[in-house]
Parts: sequence; C-alpha cells; structure tokens
Amino acid sequence: MTSPPGCTARHDAHARSRHLIRASRALLTEVQEVLQDARHMLARQRYRKIVCAWCQQTIRWERCAPDAWAHVSHSICFDCFVSVFPELAPGTISPPLSLLGP
Repeated sequence: MTSPPGCTARHDAHARSRHLIRASRALLTEVQEVLQDARHMLARQRYRKIVCAWCQQTIRWERCAPDAWAHVSHSICFDCFVSVFPELAPGTISPPLSLLGP
C-alpha cells in the first residue's frame, strides 16, 4: 500500500526543512568563529591619535608600533595651516619672476 501523494510531499518538505536548519546552524557556527577571529585581529591592531597642535582637533588615527600604543602625535590641520602660513594658502603664491616679464 502506498501513501497518498500529499503525505509524501509533506514528508519531503519536512525533511528539507530539517536539512536547511542543520545547514543554517553549521553556517552560524562558522560565522561566529569568523567574527571571533576578526575581533581578535582588531584587538591586536593598535592606533595612535594624530591631533592638530594648534586647535587640538583629531585629524586621523594611524597604526603604530607597540612602543607607541596610546600615544598622541601632533600635526597641523588645513584650517590652522592656512591661518599660520597665509603666504602658502592656495591662490596666494605669486608666479615665478621669469614669467612676470621685463
């Protein structure tokens, strides 16, 4: 005696669901391992903060060697650069003397 076609379809759908659940659990385990590895990699990377020496604004973060972890380094942001060195601001540099003419 054979089972009705509806029962076979339900059995196949149920078996497929169980298979998909097992595959999903395996993928979730793999993703969790990858995330944990990524967290460990991020924890190993160390950065140094670069701030403007004039206005103390954070300019960027820079990877550094272990001896410089958590240190602050100084640079100058563009706005302070223009105010400190106005002669070097864009458009203010005069052309070379040879182009000015006699």
